[in-house]
Amino acid sequence: MKILDGKKLARVSEKKLKKETSIFIKKTGILPGLGILLVGDDPASKLYVSLKKKKAQELGFFCEVVVLSKRASQKKVIAALEKLQAQKNIHGGIVQLPLPCHLTSDEILKQLDVKKDIDCLHPYNLARLFSGKKLQYAPPTAESVIRLIQFSKKKIRNTPIAVVARGFFGRQIAALCRMYGGNVLQTNSEAKDFLEIVRRADIVIAAIGKPRCITGEMIKKGATVIDVGTSEENGRVVGDVDFKTVSKKASAMTPVPGGVGPLTVALLMKNVFNAAQNSR
Repeated sequence: MKILDGKKLARVSEKKLKKETSIFIKKTGILPGLGILLVGDDPASKLYVSLKKKKAQELGFFCEVVVLSKRASQKKVIAALEKLQAQKNIHGGIVQLPLPCHLTSDEILKQLDVKKDIDCLHPYNLARLFSGKKLQYAPPTAESVIRLIQFSKKKIRNTPIAVVARGFFGRQIAALCRMYGGNVLQTNSEAKDFLEIVRRADIVIAAIGKPRCITGEMIKKGATVIDVGTSEENGRVVGDVDFKTVSKKASAMTPVPGGVGPLTVALLMKNVFNAAQNSR
């Protein structure tokens, strides 16, 4: 069983990106700029934001994080996002999800600048993704899934793929797999056909945030398993996949932590760099 080491792939990407960034800054005097809007004090969101900021600074980027109270109004959140994106030194902007439940995420994401939408969450960019059109910036989580499948040497085209996920990121993953020619079925752990879809799949992608939801008895022998989910269990970070049982049947799988997460951050930074180049 092959461990799909996302940290290793991320290091390769970041090494190349750091060199490109240094050359770009010397030629243009422009620091690639990342703007992050964080609303509330969710521990996981705060951790993800701190990791993104740290990585941006390691690569020589400029990074600004705007933090609002979890009680911030819709109007205040939109105003803060517009102000952040308007800065000339911000080339890529993201809204850290999930947002507090009293906010309407769809309305807020509509305010993203299409040209600075490095997470591919603006409705215009999502529409292009879902219709299979060329993207300015591929969604980092979904692209990291594709890269890890390719690293496993499993072909995507015409392969049965189960995407066990909900929300924006699940839809992005399913859409990008379809763009690469996969036979994709998206489901969730409460769906009637959940087990049937997972058992038929040669590639299983889990992104639901339920600890150890996917077990070895559910998957086909020789399947490639990509675990996007993260949860805390007894003080440890675990994924949606029960590593112990699934590793006995899978041909390749990602660990948690150290799989999808590090590569997603690296690819997000690549999008920031590309956005800085495009700004010229």
